[in-house]
Amino acid sequence: MIHTPNLLHSLILLCTYNINFHINEEEDEESSLIRSSSGLCLGQIQEYGDESTQSELVRSEYAVVSVLQVSIAGGDGEQEDYSLDDGLNNITEFIKSLHQGRQTNEFNQGPSFPQQICLARITDEQIEEEGGNEEIEAQLIYQSYYYYVKEYAKGAKSAILNYFVDQENSRLYLYDQ
Repeated sequence: MIHTPNLLHSLILLCTYNINFHINEEEDEESSLIRSSSGLCLGQIQEYGDESTQSELVRSEYAVVSVLQVSIAGGDGEQEDYSLDDGLNNITEFIKSLHQGRQTNEFNQGPSFPQQICLARITDEQIEEEGGNEEIEAQLIYQSYYYYVKEYAKGAKSAILNYFVDQENSRLYLYDQ
């Protein structure tokens, strides 16, 4: 539960700070740092937030902000691979946790909560309205320096489609083709 009123709203506004304004190189770098840091904060809130926090994130259109982080296909993005990695990973983890719920374990320190199907549908609609599916698909063909951009794009696409692959499947390699 977020106890600071308007925190999410403020962070979301900061994620879009001066997104289409290019004044000079120094101010562009500062704006990029503000957007990136705000996105990282939102990612941490999502990762460690409880069930009510997930609901607040959906209402605040967190998924839309994450799509903006990966909007390189539309020319609006920072065109920096680490921003793409963070945005795609945030989309993947957020949608997966809404569809499947989340269990606390050694890899996931955030609180457990059950699946949130209604919130997942709302988030899927928000992503569709923002053109997020196309932005994510563009990352599948983007020639990144980092291998993980394409892998995170596959993960985000799979999460949006609610695509499930049993990790115990001995023929798992077939799904990557």
